[in-house]
Amino acid sequence: MKVYQNKRNADLCWRCLLLAVFFSPLRCYGLFTIGVFTGSLFKIFSLLMIVFSMIKLFNGKYKIEKDTTLYILLSIVVYDIITLVYSSPYNIGLFPSYFVSHVILLFSYIVIQNSSNSIEDILKYYVCGSLIPIALGLYQWINVMKGRGVPLLPLQRFVVTSGKDDIFLYGNYRVSSTLMDPSYFGLFIATVFVICFGSLLYVSKFFKNKYRNIFLTTIMAFSIICIFSTGSVSSIVGTFAGLIFLLALNISKWSKLFKYFISTVIAFTVVEFFMIHIFDYNPLQVLLDKLAIQSGRTSSVGEMYGREVFFKDALGEFLSSPFYGVGFGNMVRGSAHNSYLTILATQGIIGFFLHLSLLLHPFFNNSLYKSSNQNNNEDITTICVASFIVMLTVIMAYDCLYKMDPTVVVVLLILAESYKLNYRSLNNDLYTR
Repeated sequence: MKVYQNKRNADLCWRCLLLAVFFSPLRCYGLFTIGVFTGSLFKIFSLLMIVFSMIKLFNGKYKIEKDTTLYILLSIVVYDIITLVYSSPYNIGLFPSYFVSHVILLFSYIVIQNSSNSIEDILKYYVCGSLIPIALGLYQWINVMKGRGVPLLPLQRFVVTSGKDDIFLYGNYRVSSTLMDPSYFGLFIATVFVICFGSLLYVSKFFKNKYRNIFLTTIMAFSIICIFSTGSVSSIVGTFAGLIFLLALNISKWSKLFKYFISTVIAFTVVEFFMIHIFDYNPLQVLLDKLAIQSGRTSSVGEMYGREVFFKDALGEFLSSPFYGVGFGNMVRGSAHNSYLTILATQGIIGFFLHLSLLLHPFFNNSLYKSSNQNNNEDITTICVASFIVMLTVIMAYDCLYKMDPTVVVVLLILAESYKLNYRSLNNDLYTR
């Protein structure tokens, strides 16, 4: 691999990438709409990053390092274009979310290749970007508990009308905040919670200041409230999956684990007490009631969420065109309520293999599972993998992979960390994190 030391040339593209990461959870805010394509703040800053990186590529200031991940991303983008030929433009518009997300991933990866900045910056902006959604999510619930209903989000003139502002299910409202869908909001907050927990668990430069622990613990406490308020069981399961992964790798740090576990429990208890006695709302009880009602009505996971028909129809569409799928926007129900089944149905075995290769390749390319013995590098790798596990768990129960902007960031974290680990291992004397 070549060594790129032109850090100044990467600054503008890198800053646009960080701003896109920061605004990724503000899915409902868009400055323009073309068909079903909404120009969210995430997509706007991503577009700027793409334009600036193309200029640098044209001027020779950026170099493309040809590796397997880049080839996979290029193959997916090309196959997306082929899929568009037999897709339905009336249902998806000219720019389907899958295609847009893959193009963003491709150019983000090129920016990563030409930047000497740390992946920790992406983690920081991702966590800090959760402050607005968490605040607005709690604001919605406070108003609901006061009998005012679900309030409109601020700056309504920029809020797109499509999507779900709130859902009333089994007698309880489900918070969606700025993600416009409770399950989307739950997935995002679950990844934030696991990243914060991992950052507290490890000793690294991540948020390294005297207020670091207070800041991360506070985010975690309010994240728990938000996860419960979404009513998304898959997000809760995903959170536990990420936590189990972190705990399984750190049994030897039992004293530190116990310390942060107690801190989180205390913080959650304080917030729970505040919500119960001030707003007469118990998020934990709401979740338990929801589970009790659903489990009493049904006997299987598919039936519990009313998605068994979605699963069967998606499998039927896949079997009708197993190799290349039915195309974007041609599914009878629009979604399989399962990201893996949706990819199988829309792009067939070929598309599914490409997507699976992208998600699993970082774990088999001599990087993530053979990371350096330097503690800080291992810490960041573990945190990225934990958030990735959360996402992979949640998308089994909901069709949100690449349809919500934070999932693009989580995938990018894995690809970027894998690249940096390979880069450091091959240029250990020239590159330091």
